Amino acid sequence: MATDQLHLEPGERVILMVRKHWFMLLRDTAGTAIGGLIPIGLAWAALLSGYLAFIAEYTSLITFAGALWLLLIWITLAILWTNYYLDIWVVTDRRIYNIQQVNLFEREATTWTLDRVQEISVRSENIIETFLGFGTLQVETAGPTDANALAKGIPNPEKVRAIILSQIAAHNLVGAKS
Repeated sequence: MATDQLHLEPGERVILMVRKHWFMLLRDTAGTAIGGLIPIGLAWAALLSGYLAFIAEYTSLITFAGALWLLLIWITLAILWTNYYLDIWVVTDRRIYNIQQVNLFEREATTWTLDRVQEISVRSENIIETFLGFGTLQVETAGPTDANALAKGIPNPEKVRAIILSQIAAHNLVGAKS
């Protein structure tokens, strides 16, 4: 994603761009990819159980159904990858952007200025997250109408938290000098 699509203010610099950890894509696509093997498993079972006459009689229909199934699996995998790739967090020296691809044709973009951030918490919820070094990052903001940001599957969430906190500190120093 190009930073010119973020509508940065003059002089605003991008400090960090973060996508979800690769394991999140693996987790989301594993079941779909395994589901793609169902036609192969059914064909193998039919061959082993002696339904060769059935297969020979309906070869065209079976081939069409298998191809349609694989096409649906392929489209599902493409949508999952698109959602993974287009979910991004961008930290600038003034704001935090949370751009989330909700589904194929719906995208949400939320922005928080650094002076509204009150607390940033990090948690790793299981052994896989701890072992692979990813977790959940939650940013709480000031104000009753502000939404709190929750990003699951962020790689190195402690590092991302430290970068955001350093930008908040730098932003507060600049604000105090003006």
